Amino acid sequence: MPRVATTAWVRIGAGAFAVLAIAAAALEIGREGKGPETFPVPAAAATSAVSDPLAAELERCKTIAPASGLDKACERVWALSRRRFFGPPSGSATPAGGWP
Repeated sequence: MPRVATTAWVRIGAGAFAVLAIAAAALEIGREGKGPETFPVPAAAATSAVSDPLAAELERCKTIAPASGLDKACERVWALSRRRFFGPPSGSATPAGGWP
């Protein structure tokens, strides 16, 4: 296959990609104002907050502005949640009590 023909196919492919990108952007702009799609929460996930006091407290703390720093209980809950997710910092002891 001659080199010119290969270059032409590359240019055609790049042009097609550009057309698809512009079409996707136009469709997304047309959706503006409709908000993101929402999906229903499974019943098991909705009841997990009731059985886990940490999850229930995290839900309460979501409504408080984190920058306010007024709620020390929320700061403790966020720290415990981070510890649960990432594990304890290396070289430190894990609190035996867990969630206060």
